[in-house]
Order: sequence, then C-alpha cells, then structure tokens
Amino acid sequence: MDYSQQHSAICRQPGQACQRSRHQKRHLKERTCIAPSNGFLKHSFTPVIGRDLGILGQAKKIEKEFYLSLQNFAALYGLKLPCFNNLSYPFNISKSFQQAKHLFEQENKSLDVIILKDKNHKCCIATVKTFNTGYCLYYLPVQPLLSLFKNRHKSKQHDILLSVFAYLHQTAGMPYFIDGFLEGEYEHIYDWYSQDPDEYDQKEYTEMLQDYKAMNFFGKKLLKSIKHKYHLQQFENRVITFKPTTKVDAEILRVSMLVLNLYKQYPTRNLFDNLYCRLLDPEEEERILPDQYISFSWKSDGLIFDQLLESVNCSFQEMACTEEPKAIQCFDKPQVAEKHELDFEERFFGCLDHLADLLNDL
Repeated sequence: MDYSQQHSAICRQPGQACQRSRHQKRHLKERTCIAPSNGFLKHSFTPVIGRDLGILGQAKKIEKEFYLSLQNFAALYGLKLPCFNNLSYPFNISKSFQQAKHLFEQENKSLDVIILKDKNHKCCIATVKTFNTGYCLYYLPVQPLLSLFKNRHKSKQHDILLSVFAYLHQTAGMPYFIDGFLEGEYEHIYDWYSQDPDEYDQKEYTEMLQDYKAMNFFGKKLLKSIKHKYHLQQFENRVITFKPTTKVDAEILRVSMLVLNLYKQYPTRNLFDNLYCRLLDPEEEERILPDQYISFSWKSDGLIFDQLLESVNCSFQEMACTEEPKAIQCFDKPQVAEKHELDFEERFFGCLDHLADLLNDL
C-alpha cells in the first residue's frame, strides 16, 4: 500500500543560535526528498468549471436537456447505459455520450448519433440518417431540349420536358450552369484553350470555340424559358394530353409522370431542405457541396464535357467529405419509433437518374 508521511517544520527565529547539548544524540543528516513516482499518469483528471454563476446556471440547463434526451434515446433502443454522475461538467456529458454512441453503433450501422445544438436545442441527442448519393455527378444536359425545339415534329416532346425542367429549377431549386458552380468550370476550360490556341489541334480548338459560343447564347435563352411560370403551370396538362407514338415517347411520358407525382405530393419541397452543412464531420474544411454535384449542364458529350468531368473530379479528390441530404430524429421528447423521412430525396434522385438516361438517348 502506498502512503506518505507528513513532516512538520519548525521555524527558527532570526539570529537564534544552534546549540547542542554535549550528550545530545546526533541525528542523521536528512537526505533530499526523492521525487514521487509518476503514478499521476495513470489517472484522468476531470475539467473544472469556473466559479462564474452564469456559467454554472447554464451548465445545469445543458445537463438537464442532455440527460433527458439520453433517457429518451436509451428507452427507444433499449440501451443500458452506465451512470457518470460522479464526474464533473462537462466531462459527465462527454463520457455519457461516448458510451451511448459506442453501444448504439454496434447494432445500428446506418445511423449516426450526434449532440444537436441549434436555435431550439443547446445539448440534445439526435440520430442522423444520410441519403447516399453514390458519389455521382447529377448533371442534366439542356442541349437535347434545344434539339427538340428545332424539330417541329417534336414540339410535344419539347414542351413536356420543358415543364419537367421548370419544376426542377423553379420548385426543386436545381442550379443552372450559367449562374452556378459549373459556370466557373466552363470559364476555366475556355481560358485553357483561348490563352494559347496553337498548343491544341486546330479542329479540336474550333469545335470547342463553337460549342462554347452556342452554350452561352442558347443556354441563356433556354434558362429564360425554364424560369417562366407558364411552363410549370402547364405541367399536368401536358402530361395528360401527351400521346406517345414511339418507345422514346413512352419513356418521356413515364419519367414525366414520375416527376409530376413527386411535385404533386411535395409541392413546396426543395432539394436543399434536408441539407445541413457541417452536421457531420464538422472539423473537415474541404467539402463537396450539393450545388457542385447537382446541376443542369450544357451537354453530356463532346470535348468540353470531357474536360468538365476531368476538372471536377480532380477538384473533388481533394475534398474530405460530401454534403448529402439528411434526416434528423431529435430526442428532446419521448419517441415511439425510429423515424427518418427521406422519401422525397429517394424519389427525387431516382427521377434524376431516369432523366439523365433519357436525355442521353435523345
């Protein structure tokens, strides 16, 4: 057993002589005390909160909110959690959360557990379900719409797809390449070629230049049509009156109906409604944002598109994480069942997949 002896020190008055009796027993000279062993390294020290009463009062509120949410969280998932009430604030919250997170994630791999802090919560346990976008670039080309417009026999196909695009841009909030992230990417590609055109094959350079001019000119005209409220208002009527005569027409109708049904069920939902930046991995600075991988583009083939994919993918390789749609279940109140609603996102991105395939076949 380890123990320590206490020694008392006697203070001598200044000038007091050191006298020793002739027969006084000699004392052994005391050695310098040996440094204590480094046993403190085996212990963990809890943080100490300051004496400010305001901080103490806030701590009590935070603890109350956290442990109430922890109780609700444990009740829903049947977790048996150890008690850390003997630890001081905020170490008690940290240890409790770490233990709850560890036990939960052993059985639930599809959800993340976080401490939520927002305008309504100071310290509340919540679970997060992320919609996996599959590291895909959802770039929908608008140039096929222009091709349909130029063919007077394809006016019905053009109109119904224009209504689809109007919904995606006006309601769902899908960015357009002229005023979004892709605008800068297209400009960089043009600069590469225009700064020293002699370095490139003349045919290749001419193709790029013509395509870039067409993109700027017709891209703006198409955006004006896509923004017009009339085409969104006519969406349902165009679907009802559309009569397919070919397999491509049938696919156009099928995809348009999927988008229309989504619009009717979620008439005000936006692509960015369930996007919470820095909710997970907040320490990561370099992040892929939704408007960088979801957007209208000009074409889905050709020289400019190939350069676009190369440029974007090179940039994204340096990013540590991707911001994706998330559903949050907060445990500030008792929960009767697990609930993470991502139906809109699942159907929306499914529609984008079908649209991309359709537009590439036109």
